[in-house]
Amino acid sequence: YVSAHPQGRMVDPLVTVDFSIAITGTAISCEWYRDDELLAEGALPHGAVITIECEDDYSTLTIANILDVDEGDYWCRVIGPNGQVDSNTAQLTVRKPPVISGHPASIVAPVGSEALFMVELSSGTPPFRYMWEKREFGASIWTPVKFIPSSLTTDSHYIQPLALAAAGDYRCKVRNSASIALNQSGDPELDFVHSDIATLTVWEPMSFDPPDGAQPVNTTVNYGTTASFSARVSGTLVGLEFTWLDEDGNDVTLVNPQASVVTDGPTTTLYIPDATNDDEGGYRVRATTIYQSGDDAVYSAFGYLEVRDPVITRHPQSVATFIGANISFTIEAAGSSLSYAWYKSGSGVVLSVTDTLTINSV
Repeated sequence: YVSAHPQGRMVDPLVTVDFSIAITGTAISCEWYRDDELLAEGALPHGAVITIECEDDYSTLTIANILDVDEGDYWCRVIGPNGQVDSNTAQLTVRKPPVISGHPASIVAPVGSEALFMVELSSGTPPFRYMWEKREFGASIWTPVKFIPSSLTTDSHYIQPLALAAAGDYRCKVRNSASIALNQSGDPELDFVHSDIATLTVWEPMSFDPPDGAQPVNTTVNYGTTASFSARVSGTLVGLEFTWLDEDGNDVTLVNPQASVVTDGPTTTLYIPDATNDDEGGYRVRATTIYQSGDDAVYSAFGYLEVRDPVITRHPQSVATFIGANISFTIEAAGSSLSYAWYKSGSGVVLSVTDTLTINSV
């Protein structure tokens, strides 16, 4: 009879496993089985090698280079002169390397917010060791940012609050004793199973406020001259576009064909030539990027335009002359509807109604 039975085992792949029994009595032969399959010595198609040893008082089954296909219940049948007897079964479990089924997703987020990367395993035998790594944009070296042992099949890397320096490529790599055993290269990096690479893009919200930004300022111009408003925006400006708007929300360049906009990097300037009373009012600029558009667009404050109408652009000049000479005084003015009236100081008599006053024979 069998006086000592085989013991169950949990092992890493590619190791050698022995199952043994002790026999009391006379053994003519021994047969080893996996589940209901009779085993024979020799190499198996997947690479494992079976060796069976049978003596009067013991029998040993040796399996070298085992893989997960070798899992099962192993037992021995001892055949003697008076019949046969079966040992108890011993379960062989082969640890599985981690398999990543849920990879971290790329994230685009503003400064001051948060980022959460997650990885999930579909299989593998715990415990695991998770390592999160970061690579700067344009670099080749990965730097560990988190290393944790865990028996869970999920892990995460949380960053809060986000700064611009947090941007880069991220990945998670995970290993266990099975993945280490399967690595026959001698390169420790290949002990790990790697997730896909996720990119973290951190952008700085736009602002027209100083010191890095500048708001439009109120301006007063003479009738018929050019008015201008300038603004500067700060932040992450990828895909930056400006649109100048009036108080009704209309694109100024569409409602006023003479208006033009000049943009130089983060600075934009609106020009309104030949300004008239119709141009008076508030103007502001809308800024959009690939990160802030639509309802997330950023608006400057209003700058208000005042047009002087009328305005004297050239005043009459004093004259010294001889008695009996003829003299003229001339002014230049701009406005929407000009009329002129010349007076002598202290008198209410209108001397001329044009832009020139001529006095003969002074």
